[in-house]
Amino acid sequence: MTRKLVTATGDHDRRGRAQLIETHAVRRLPVVKDGMLVGILSRADLLRAMLAPAEDVSDAAIRAALRQEMARLPWADAPYVLVGVQGGTVTFHGFCHSPAVRRGLTTIAAGLPGVKVVQDRITEAPLNREF
Repeated sequence: MTRKLVTATGDHDRRGRAQLIETHAVRRLPVVKDGMLVGILSRADLLRAMLAPAEDVSDAAIRAALRQEMARLPWADAPYVLVGVQGGTVTFHGFCHSPAVRRGLTTIAAGLPGVKVVQDRITEAPLNREF
């Protein structure tokens, strides 16, 4: 065991974190943000990340991944919501009855690789009222 705690922050990129692990001969590297532990990175995690094939982050791939995720989640059924992707920016248009679904769709899109910005241009669907 080491007597000196070595940590990484969000300022360290993959290469910087790998260098910390090698330089200090540690097997696990705590990752901290604002003095709080947010994760632990292992040598195996770094190796997996470095050997993994690069993900396709084209607009078409983002759109396909978003549609696939929306189809997988029963609550994300939003038939009147259209999705546009351009330059890594996802834009939602259309109508939706639920603010929770709107927030969920935004969260899904923001978590996809390659997404830079999410724009919610969904409007609240008018309720069918009988007079």
